[in-house]
Amino acid sequence: KGSEYKNLAECTFGIMLHLELQEGKEEMGTRQYNSQYPKHTALVLRIMQNYLGKGHILYGDSAFASLSTAVALLERNTFFTGLVKTAYSGFPKAYLNGAAWEPHPP
Repeated sequence: KGSEYKNLAECTFGIMLHLELQEGKEEMGTRQYNSQYPKHTALVLRIMQNYLGKGHILYGDSAFASLSTAVALLERNTFFTGLVKTAYSGFPKAYLNGAAWEPHPP
C-alpha cells in the first residue's frame, strides 16, 4: 500500500521544505483552509504556512495554478507563478480575447 505526499521544495538548492501526507477524503476535508478555499488552494496555503507574508514567490504546476490560489497568496504578500488553465472562474477571458491582442502604444 503506497502513500501520497504533496511537497514544497526550494528550487535553487533542491531542498525539500515541507511534505504533507495525503490521507482519506474525510480527514483531508478537516484540514486548515478547506472551509474557505478550494482543495488545491487550501493545500498550497498549508504547505506555504512558514513562508507566507515574506514576499516569496511560489512556482506551481497546473495542478495548483488557479486564480483562487494566486489571490489567496497575494493577500498574504506571497506571489505565484504558474500556468492557469482555461475555464476557471475569474480568469480574464474578455481581456485575453480582446485587449491583449490589440496593439499598444510604446
